[in-house]
Formats: sequence, C-alpha cells, structure tokens
Amino acid sequence: MPFATHARKLMLAGLATLATVVGIAAPPSVETEAVQAAEIAPVPSCDAPASRFSMAVLPDTQFYSRYAAPETGDQYTNRYGSQPFAAQTQWIVDNAATYDTRFTMHLGDVVDQVNHPEQWQVASDAMEKLEDAGQPYSILAGNHDVDGSSTPYDTYTSYFSKNRAEQNSTFLERDPQTGGHEAHLLNVDGQDFLILSLSWDANQAGLDWAEGILKRYPGVPTILNSHQLINVADDAITPIPTDFGERVWNQLIAPYDQVFLTFNGHHHGATEWTRTNNAGNPVHQVLMDYQMAYAGGNGYMGLVEFDLTNGVISQTSFSPWVMEKPAEVLVPEDQAVLDGAGQSFSIPFDFKSRFPNLVTGAAQDACATGQLRDYIAQNYQAPAPREHTSATGPEDYVKVDGTVAHWIMPTDQADGTVAPVGATVEDIAGGNTFTRQPINEDGIVGAAEDDVTWTTSHHPLSANFGGVCFDDANKNINTASYFETAAGAPINDDTFPNGYTLETFVKISPEFTVENNAWMAWLSRDGKRGELPGYMGGDADEPPMAFAFSTLKEVQYSFADTQNPPRDPSAWSGEIVNTDQWMHLAVVNDPATKETVMYVDGVPVLRNSTDTIGLAAINELPWVMGAGSYAGARQSGFIGCIGETRIVDHPIDQEQWLTARAPVVAPPSPTDTASPVPVEPTSPMPSATPGTDSSAAPADEVVEAADGDLAGTGQALGTFGLIVSIVSAIAVVFGLMLLRRRQLRNDAE
Repeated sequence: MPFATHARKLMLAGLATLATVVGIAAPPSVETEAVQAAEIAPVPSCDAPASRFSMAVLPDTQFYSRYAAPETGDQYTNRYGSQPFAAQTQWIVDNAATYDTRFTMHLGDVVDQVNHPEQWQVASDAMEKLEDAGQPYSILAGNHDVDGSSTPYDTYTSYFSKNRAEQNSTFLERDPQTGGHEAHLLNVDGQDFLILSLSWDANQAGLDWAEGILKRYPGVPTILNSHQLINVADDAITPIPTDFGERVWNQLIAPYDQVFLTFNGHHHGATEWTRTNNAGNPVHQVLMDYQMAYAGGNGYMGLVEFDLTNGVISQTSFSPWVMEKPAEVLVPEDQAVLDGAGQSFSIPFDFKSRFPNLVTGAAQDACATGQLRDYIAQNYQAPAPREHTSATGPEDYVKVDGTVAHWIMPTDQADGTVAPVGATVEDIAGGNTFTRQPINEDGIVGAAEDDVTWTTSHHPLSANFGGVCFDDANKNINTASYFETAAGAPINDDTFPNGYTLETFVKISPEFTVENNAWMAWLSRDGKRGELPGYMGGDADEPPMAFAFSTLKEVQYSFADTQNPPRDPSAWSGEIVNTDQWMHLAVVNDPATKETVMYVDGVPVLRNSTDTIGLAAINELPWVMGAGSYAGARQSGFIGCIGETRIVDHPIDQEQWLTARAPVVAPPSPTDTASPVPVEPTSPMPSATPGTDSSAAPADEVVEAADGDLAGTGQALGTFGLIVSIVSAIAVVFGLMLLRRRQLRNDAE
C-alpha cells in the first residue's frame, strides 16, 4: 500500500494503473480462445431512456472484516472514522432506487481468518444492512472462509446459513451436500435472471448440483460467480485461465449457452475476458479483486448495468467509502472511480438475439453508469498528486535530535565498483558502522565478493546520492552477502523505550523470483525471539526484527517489542510494489498510542501493529544489512539496492523525515537595538578636516538610500538626527569651554 505512486506504484488508483504496480512483464500466451481485454468505452445509449437495471458487486472484503475488528484495534474507524465494508452495503441500501440496483453479488473471502469470530461479526453486520432493507444478495465462501477439514464450509455456513439465505426474496436453494453453494432467481420487469454462486474449490458434487440448476432453468440468462475462475497476467491486463476455472468452463459455462457473464475475485487485479462458448456465442468473464490496493481495497466495488434495449453491459469500479473519508486523511490514492483497463468498461451484448424470448420493461430507465459518474464528479474532489522537492546535496535533509544511527552510502564510487569484504557503510551519527562480512560463512554458500557493489543510483528524495546493491542471493542454496554492526556497537542493545522512527530507501532487483527470493530481508536484527523474557508468541526461531519482502513483494516489517510477554506482530504494506524502483519506507513506533505504523512513500499502510512499545534486542547481537536469520543462522539474502537508513529514538512526523528538505535559514532580522546597516554612498564626500575619514555619507544621502517604502519616515528621522547631532556638538563644545575655564582658574589659584 505506499504512495508518489511511491517509488513503486501501488496497486491502487488503484489498480487503475495496476500494470505499473506489479511490474510490466511479457504476458503468458493463452492458446484457448482469443483474448479480448476490456476497453474503456462510452455507452452510446446513456443519454436516452432505456430498459435498464443494475447489480452491485462486492469483491474480497477480507481485510475490511479483519481490520475493522476489535482484535486488530479497528484500525479503519481509528484512522478514518468509518469502515469500508459497512460503507459499501449502506451505499447500496441508500442508492438502490437511484441506480435501480436489484441485486448484490459477493465474490468470496468474506473474512481474512476463518477462525476469528470478530471478523465474521464485522462481515455479518455489514451484510445485515442489505437484509434489513430487503435488498437481495448472493454470497459464497472464498479460500479464506474455509478450513482444511472434511467439512470446510462449516464455519462459513454457521454465519451465512441456508436459513439466512432464505430471507432473500430471490433465493432458490443451497446445495444439499455442503450448503456452501447457492442459487438465486431474480425477476426484473417480468424477466428472470439466474445467479449461481460456487464456493471455493467446489467438488464434483457441487458442480453437478449447479448443472442440475441450469438444466432446471433452461434458457434463463445466467450469471455464474465463484471466488476463482480467471486470473490476470503480470502485465495486469491480460486474462489467463486457472485450473478450477477451466473445470467450471468445460462443465457449466461452455456447454450452457444461457451463461453469459461470470465474476470472480481471489487473484489480485482486474480484467475482463470475452470468450466463445460451444454455441459460438460470447461469454464475458470479469475478475475484480482490490484487496492489494491502498487501505486493503479502499472500499472499491462494482456497479454493473444491463441495458437491455441497446444491448450493452457496463461496469464502473468505484468506492463509496473514499467519498466518506475526512478530507484531512485523503491521499492521492483516494480516487473515487477506477478507469483502468478491466475495471470500468462497456461491452456490447445483444440480449435479444441471445435470448429470443427476453422480456424487457418499458424504455424509461435512466443510465445508472452516467448518473454515478456525474454524481462523483460533482461531489468528490480527488486529492492532487504529491509535490516533492529532490535533494540538492548531502546536507539537504532535516537533522533530528535523538538520531541513534544514520547510515550513508559512499558517493565517490563508480557504478558497479565492488564493495569488498571489509567495506563499510558509515554511521555519521557515530559508533554503529556496518562492515561487510566474510563470504560463505555461517551456513552461507555460493556467494562471491562481487555480489555486492556500490551505485550512484538513489531515491530522488534522498540527500545521500549513493547506494549499495546486492546480487545473486538465493534462499534455496542459502546464498547471501551482508554487512553487520560490530560487537559492542551502541545500537546492538538499544530497545528504544521512548519509541522510534526507522527510515530506509530500498528497491527490489528485477531478478526477484518467488522461488529464489521470497521473504528476503534487507535489514534485520540478530537473535531468536524465543530467548525474550516471557515469550509466548509465534515461531520462537524468528529474529527480533526483520524488514522483508513476501512472496507477493509486499513489504513486511516483522518485530518483537519490549513488553513482557513481548508482542510480535507484523506490519504489511498490502501493496504489490514494483521492481527496480526506489521507495522510501518508514516505521514509527509511538509509546503514547502504542501503535507501530509503517509508511510506504509517505502513505500509512492499513495492516499495522497495535499495543506495541519499543524494539526487542537479544544479547547485544548485531544489526544486519542485506540478509536475515532463522534459528540464529544467517539466511534470507537480499537482492536489490539499499540507500541511506536512519533510526531516531522517538517518533517524528513527516516534516522531519529524510524525504523532507533542510529548513531554509532566513537572514537575521534587525532588532530595536541593532545598529542600522550602513549604505554605501554613490560618491564619497570630501573630508571637512584633512586626515579624517571621508567615506561617511551625510545624513541626507543615507536617507535617500533607504527603502523606498520607508523614505518619508527615514527622511524625518534623518532630519531629526541631524538636529540632535548639531545640538550635541554645541553641548560638547560648550562643555569643553567650561572645563577649560575651570582649569585656568585652578591654575591661577
């Protein structure tokens, strides 16, 4: 999540520019049907009334449920004053009549952790808003909603049961074997539409049940939903198949011409795939999943409009929650409408030819797509892009009292110069210099000295115009190169009881692969958490702190704090970051709020840590740059580049971060007692007395040289000063005459 489309661009705005977020790669070939990604196109019929209706689509609400729960500190309400899941369903209720929204489809991953009742309660409360308003909906279980038991849907169906589903006016039935799949029949102006929802990894019995529904309602226009059907390639545009999706395609979609549209989530991104079924007709498959966007999805949902008169299906991806946020918390990622490929689009679809017996209502409905966009344009002002000033030199940053360590990279080395064993990254705060360690020790193999090089590449907001780059790390071979602080370095045992601010500039190598580099760490602290007093947390062999990248290239800040027992949470970026682009990362621990918040390019991420104080240290062990550890052994080698890194012993705000420029020092202002600044005359006046200074200008010329705005005042003061000077001179002369007269009298006596 941030960002500056950050030095990495986030999957937000959202996912509007997702292609640049995940990194552009050559898409895999698809040898099935011809691929047609959705294009943004105006709806030509939008100005005229037509027979229309719309449906709402809710993709992957898992993070909304998790981070609105009390157990996570309800981070949404604390930061924004509202919760996105509840905002989505309330918007549907409030605007159903305006946009003629007849039905809502949830695509699964209702919660993030199946065994956490508080998350289910958040989800239940949000969906209850639809129930209370009589707004029908379908729902299904995603992979996060099931467990690994022989009855995987039990928890899901305990919260979203058949009895609960029956409260929907459109409900047909649940499958008898698992109760995880459901069917609805929606009637619009006399025309039935069938909605089939298949929960995660539906078995053959589930598919057979769904096929039975299709056979029971032949020719009824059908929308089929599941959590996973199609995926999206690394270019974030091109749709690609999945194994489960192809099973569904082959059994339920291609042979049944009535299925004309599908929706799924699960795979991070958005795309649309127009495929051809066995009858030679188009089927439109839509992927919509915004969970990796800013703020866990930023409340994005879909409004899908069906224009039966003109034969158009239109989708707009938007966020009602973004429009609710207080203005002071908005960031450039808070775009209310997403217009990226596969997100908002129009597809021509000839309903009348596909379904000859189609019943349509009177052509009197307004265009929901146009109305929604007009409303947002008139009522929401998106934040302007960030404006940053690049550093002008090595001193162009804010110096902060309490800086414990400030590691800077050499700037006098040519790109690609090897940083040999023994090379150092200096700490200009003093005492915590990093030194490159000997290669292939402590279980590391396959490393070479030229795996570490200096570079002049750097983040534009860093005042340190250099970096250090690591290459050829491989977790499978356990190849890594790294730097350590020396034994006895002051930072080794610092636990930061007053909080801290940790900043770093980093970029991932384009050579990153999940197989070789997932969970690589670029900054860590040695030791084993299990050695901390009172430790009862997760894996006891994890180090007390590691800054790492996940399999999805999410930024993970994993740490243990100083409490007894220690808290050992993680902060997650949630945003998929781009490779080979510098980003600025900051972690701020505030003991007053007991929060540890991570920022990606200045934007706070959603998944942060609550109830935390300080940072644990174990046996004065070193800090490590370029790798991590597990069970006390070196591993998790990093590939990429690291720039300057700083730790301050208390929380500081962004105006003091390394991305801020040095304050401009104004020249001193004259005070009431300050002497006037002399003004050089245009030409010197001759001395009245030979041998005296002739450079002083007379009072009237000094007045003329004064600021024009003060000329009148200066002239008056100059005249007054001249009179005072004359009087003073007369007084001095008169005094000298009296003194001389007294001296003569004394001599006479």
